[in-house]
Amino acid sequence: MDDFLPSITREIKNRLTEPYLITTRLDNDDSLHQDFVKEVHSQFSKQEFRVIDFVDGYTLQVAPRVRFGQHSHVHNPFMSLIEKSENFKTIWTQERHGYWRSVKEVTPVRGKRLWMSVIHSENKANEYKGYGNVAKSAIDSFNLHPQALENFKYNAENLHLNRAGAFKHKLKTNWKVNFKLLERRLFS
Repeated sequence: MDDFLPSITREIKNRLTEPYLITTRLDNDDSLHQDFVKEVHSQFSKQEFRVIDFVDGYTLQVAPRVRFGQHSHVHNPFMSLIEKSENFKTIWTQERHGYWRSVKEVTPVRGKRLWMSVIHSENKANEYKGYGNVAKSAIDSFNLHPQALENFKYNAENLHLNRAGAFKHKLKTNWKVNFKLLERRLFS
């Protein structure tokens, strides 16, 4: 990050031609829905500083087991920042855990599953927290590499095999999401 932030800032400054800028967080091992950019743009209305937080998404575990489920996360790693180009900050400016919780200019958007966190053997902190009976075809809109898609469709477990775990993830996730959204409404 020490090298990334100055280099991305320089690159944006060199290419910037519009009065507004939208930046989005995305880790190199995760994925966005094919309509993600369109949906972010639909939230744009010349805001000087506004974070768009699509709360709902999916999680895909690719190793050691292949599992795919719904997940929701307030202040997730897929947020987008709309801002004026003059003196821009970018979404990467604040990396401190919990920073966005204290920012009033955050719009949570529910009901559109537009991101997918990918859980693999090299994840240091993330773990699979999926739930729900998700149709395998839901993954098609993420335009995975054909080999990865074939591996998923052939090896994905049926979530009914671990109903207790999925139910626990659903309860815990929904409780956390609803608490954070209520907290945001009360204190923003």
